Amino acid sequence: MSHILALDTATAACSVAMRTGVDVVGRHELIPRAHNQHVLRMVDEVRSELGGARPDVIVVGVGPGSFTGLRVAVSVAQGLAWGFDIPVIPMCSLTSQLWTALSEGFDANGRTVISAIDAQIGQLYWRPFRIEGGCPVPTEDAVIGIPSSVEGHLSSGAEVIGSGRSLISVESNNMLASAVPDMRALLREKSDWDEASGLAAENLLPQYVQTDVGWKKLSEQG
Repeated sequence: MSHILALDTATAACSVAMRTGVDVVGRHELIPRAHNQHVLRMVDEVRSELGGARPDVIVVGVGPGSFTGLRVAVSVAQGLAWGFDIPVIPMCSLTSQLWTALSEGFDANGRTVISAIDAQIGQLYWRPFRIEGGCPVPTEDAVIGIPSSVEGHLSSGAEVIGSGRSLISVESNNMLASAVPDMRALLREKSDWDEASGLAAENLLPQYVQTDVGWKKLSEQG
Protein backbone atom coordinates (compact mmCIF):
# COMPACT_ATOMS: atom_id res chain seq x y z
CA MET A 1 0.00 0.00 0.00
CA SER A 2 1.60 3.27 -1.03
CA HIS A 3 -0.80 6.12 -0.28
CA ILE A 4 -2.60 6.30 3.08
CA LEU A 5 -4.74 9.25 4.15
CA ALA A 6 -5.53 9.47 7.88
CA LEU A 7 -7.75 11.82 9.87
CA ASP A 8 -9.07 12.17 13.42
CA THR A 9 -11.35 14.78 15.01
CA ALA A 10 -12.34 12.95 18.21
CA THR A 11 -10.66 15.50 20.51
CA ALA A 12 -9.85 19.21 20.38
CA ALA A 13 -7.27 18.35 17.73
CA CYS A 14 -8.08 18.28 14.04
CA SER A 15 -5.43 15.98 12.65
CA VAL A 16 -4.84 14.99 9.03
CA ALA A 17 -1.84 13.19 7.53
CA MET A 18 -0.87 11.32 4.41
CA ARG A 19 1.80 8.73 3.82
CA THR A 20 3.32 7.94 0.43
CA GLY A 21 6.00 5.31 0.76
CA VAL A 22 8.17 6.50 3.64
CA ASP A 23 7.15 10.17 3.39
CA VAL A 24 4.56 11.51 5.84
CA VAL A 25 3.10 15.01 5.72
CA GLY A 26 0.28 16.39 7.80
CA ARG A 27 -1.59 19.17 9.47
CA HIS A 28 -2.41 19.14 13.19
CA GLU A 29 -4.30 21.98 14.87
CA LEU A 30 -6.04 22.37 18.22
CA ILE A 31 -9.35 23.87 17.08
CA PRO A 32 -12.16 22.63 19.36
CA ARG A 33 -15.66 22.84 17.87
CA ALA A 34 -14.28 23.98 14.51
CA HIS A 35 -13.16 20.73 12.90
CA ASN A 36 -15.83 20.87 10.21
CA GLN A 37 -14.54 24.27 9.09
CA HIS A 38 -10.95 23.13 8.56
CA VAL A 39 -10.66 19.40 7.96
CA LEU A 40 -11.27 19.45 4.19
CA ARG A 41 -8.85 22.36 3.78
CA MET A 42 -6.24 20.32 5.64
CA VAL A 43 -6.88 17.29 3.43
CA ASP A 44 -6.35 19.46 0.34
CA GLU A 45 -3.14 20.89 1.79
CA VAL A 46 -1.51 17.55 2.56
CA ARG A 47 -2.47 16.13 -0.83
CA SER A 48 -1.10 19.22 -2.57
CA GLU A 49 2.15 18.91 -0.63
CA LEU A 50 2.50 15.42 -2.08
CA GLY A 51 1.77 16.50 -5.63
CA GLY A 52 -1.96 15.84 -5.49
CA ALA A 53 -1.45 12.22 -4.48
CA ARG A 54 -4.56 10.05 -4.62
CA PRO A 55 -5.10 7.93 -1.49
CA ASP A 56 -5.47 4.16 -1.77
CA VAL A 57 -7.15 3.84 1.63
CA ILE A 58 -8.38 6.13 4.40
CA VAL A 59 -7.63 5.52 8.08
CA VAL A 60 -10.16 7.33 10.26
CA GLY A 61 -10.40 7.83 14.00
CA VAL A 62 -13.86 6.60 14.99
CA GLY A 63 -13.64 7.47 18.67
CA PRO A 64 -14.51 7.35 21.39
CA GLY A 65 -14.56 11.09 21.81
CA SER A 66 -16.64 14.15 21.02
CA PHE A 67 -19.99 13.14 19.51
CA THR A 68 -19.82 15.96 16.97
CA GLY A 69 -16.15 15.32 16.27
CA LEU A 70 -16.77 11.65 15.53
CA ARG A 71 -19.53 12.49 13.09
CA VAL A 72 -17.28 14.98 11.31
CA ALA A 73 -14.46 12.44 10.86
CA VAL A 74 -16.73 9.61 9.77
CA SER A 75 -18.77 11.70 7.33
CA VAL A 76 -15.67 13.26 5.75
CA ALA A 77 -13.98 9.87 5.44
CA GLN A 78 -17.11 8.39 3.87
CA GLY A 79 -17.41 11.20 1.36
CA LEU A 80 -13.77 10.94 0.34
CA ALA A 81 -13.92 7.14 0.17
CA TRP A 82 -16.97 7.26 -2.10
CA GLY A 83 -15.33 9.91 -4.27
CA PHE A 84 -12.08 7.97 -4.68
CA ASP A 85 -13.79 4.55 -4.61
CA ILE A 86 -11.46 3.28 -1.89
CA PRO A 87 -11.89 1.44 1.44
CA VAL A 88 -11.75 2.91 4.93
CA ILE A 89 -10.00 1.48 7.99
CA PRO A 90 -11.59 2.44 11.34
CA MET A 91 -9.09 3.26 14.08
CA CYS A 92 -9.80 3.59 17.80
CA SER A 93 -8.84 7.16 18.72
CA LEU A 94 -7.52 5.97 22.09
CA THR A 95 -5.11 3.70 20.21
CA SER A 96 -3.98 6.55 17.94
CA GLN A 97 -3.44 8.71 21.01
CA LEU A 98 -1.15 6.09 22.52
CA TRP A 99 0.80 5.73 19.26
CA THR A 100 1.28 9.51 19.45
CA ALA A 101 2.71 9.31 22.97
CA LEU A 102 5.05 6.48 21.95
CA SER A 103 6.29 8.54 19.01
CA GLU A 104 7.19 11.33 21.44
CA GLY A 105 9.48 9.07 23.45
CA PHE A 106 7.02 7.70 26.00
CA ASP A 107 8.73 4.49 27.13
CA ALA A 108 6.35 1.90 28.55
CA ASN A 109 7.50 -1.32 26.91
CA GLY A 110 6.23 -4.38 28.76
CA ARG A 111 3.86 -2.33 30.91
CA THR A 112 0.15 -1.50 31.06
CA VAL A 113 -0.89 1.96 29.86
CA ILE A 114 -4.33 3.55 30.01
CA SER A 115 -5.15 5.93 27.18
CA ALA A 116 -7.79 8.42 28.37
CA ILE A 117 -9.80 11.26 26.82
CA ASP A 118 -11.78 13.82 28.80
CA ALA A 119 -15.47 13.22 28.07
CA GLN A 120 -16.35 16.75 29.28
CA ILE A 121 -19.02 15.53 31.71
CA GLY A 122 -16.91 14.66 34.74
CA GLN A 123 -16.13 11.33 33.08
CA LEU A 124 -13.48 10.02 30.77
CA TYR A 125 -13.20 7.62 27.88
CA TRP A 126 -10.47 5.13 28.59
CA ARG A 127 -8.93 1.88 27.46
CA PRO A 128 -6.06 -0.19 28.86
CA PHE A 129 -3.23 -1.44 26.66
CA ARG A 130 -0.17 -3.60 27.06
CA ILE A 131 2.92 -2.28 25.27
CA GLU A 132 4.60 -5.20 23.51
CA GLY A 133 7.60 -4.67 21.27
CA GLY A 134 6.89 -0.96 21.22
CA CYS A 135 3.32 -1.49 19.98
CA PRO A 136 0.06 -0.93 21.91
CA VAL A 137 -2.09 -4.05 22.29
CA PRO A 138 -5.55 -3.41 23.78
CA THR A 139 -6.47 -5.64 26.71
CA GLU A 140 -10.07 -4.44 27.13
CA ASP A 141 -12.71 -2.57 25.14
CA ALA A 142 -12.99 1.21 25.34
CA VAL A 143 -15.42 2.43 28.01
CA ILE A 144 -16.68 5.62 29.61
CA GLY A 145 -16.61 6.01 33.37
CA ILE A 146 -15.92 8.23 36.33
CA PRO A 147 -12.22 8.90 36.94
CA SER A 148 -12.06 6.58 39.95
CA SER A 149 -12.92 3.68 37.63
CA VAL A 150 -9.27 3.47 36.64
CA GLU A 151 -7.96 3.28 40.21
CA GLY A 152 -7.70 -0.49 40.15
CA HIS A 153 -5.34 -0.30 37.20
CA LEU A 154 -3.30 2.46 38.83
CA SER A 155 -2.85 0.43 41.98
CA SER A 156 -1.41 -2.32 39.80
CA GLY A 157 1.17 0.06 38.36
CA ALA A 158 -0.53 1.14 35.13
CA GLU A 159 0.43 4.46 33.59
CA VAL A 160 -1.99 7.00 32.15
CA ILE A 161 -1.68 9.19 29.07
CA GLY A 162 -4.02 11.64 27.38
CA SER A 163 -6.26 14.58 28.23
CA GLY A 164 -8.43 12.49 30.58
CA ARG A 165 -5.57 11.95 33.01
CA SER A 166 -6.13 15.44 34.44
CA LEU A 167 -9.46 14.27 35.87
CA ILE A 168 -7.92 11.52 37.97
CA SER A 169 -7.70 12.76 41.55
CA VAL A 170 -5.85 9.86 43.14
CA GLU A 171 -2.25 10.64 43.99
CA SER A 172 -0.04 8.83 41.56
CA ASN A 173 3.29 9.14 39.81
CA ASN A 174 1.91 7.12 36.93
CA MET A 175 0.34 9.93 34.87
CA LEU A 176 3.28 10.54 32.60
CA ALA A 177 2.29 11.90 29.20
CA SER A 178 -0.25 14.29 27.77
CA ALA A 179 -1.26 13.52 24.20
CA VAL A 180 -4.06 13.77 21.67
CA PRO A 181 -4.37 11.69 18.50
CA ASP A 182 -1.87 12.95 15.92
CA MET A 183 -2.20 11.23 12.55
CA ARG A 184 1.32 12.25 11.56
CA ALA A 185 2.72 10.25 14.44
CA LEU A 186 0.40 7.33 13.75
CA LEU A 187 1.51 7.00 10.12
CA ARG A 188 5.17 7.35 11.06
CA GLU A 189 5.03 4.78 13.85
CA LYS A 190 2.64 2.21 12.36
CA SER A 191 3.47 0.93 8.90
CA ASP A 192 1.74 -2.47 8.74
CA TRP A 193 -1.64 -1.38 7.37
CA ASP A 194 -3.73 -4.11 5.75
CA GLU A 195 -5.84 -2.68 2.95
CA ALA A 196 -7.81 -5.93 2.84
CA SER A 197 -9.14 -5.15 6.33
CA GLY A 198 -10.78 -1.98 5.06
CA LEU A 199 -14.53 -1.44 4.95
CA ALA A 200 -16.82 -0.07 2.31
CA ALA A 201 -17.63 3.55 3.14
CA GLU A 202 -21.27 2.80 3.94
CA ASN A 203 -20.23 0.34 6.65
CA LEU A 204 -18.14 2.86 8.61
CA LEU A 205 -19.62 3.78 12.02
CA PRO A 206 -18.51 5.99 14.92
CA GLN A 207 -17.38 4.16 18.07
CA TYR A 208 -19.84 5.46 20.62
CA VAL A 209 -19.31 3.93 24.07
CA GLN A 210 -21.83 6.12 25.89
CA THR A 211 -25.31 4.59 25.78
CA ASP A 212 -27.09 7.50 27.43
CA VAL A 213 -26.61 11.25 27.63
CA GLY A 214 -26.68 13.60 30.59
CA TRP A 215 -28.71 16.41 29.03
CA LYS A 216 -32.40 16.76 28.31
CA LYS A 217 -34.46 18.98 26.07
CA LEU A 218 -36.29 21.78 27.89
CA SER A 219 -39.60 19.99 27.26
CA GLU A 220 -38.22 16.92 29.07
CA GLN A 221 -36.96 18.72 32.13
CA GLY A 222 -39.08 18.83 35.27
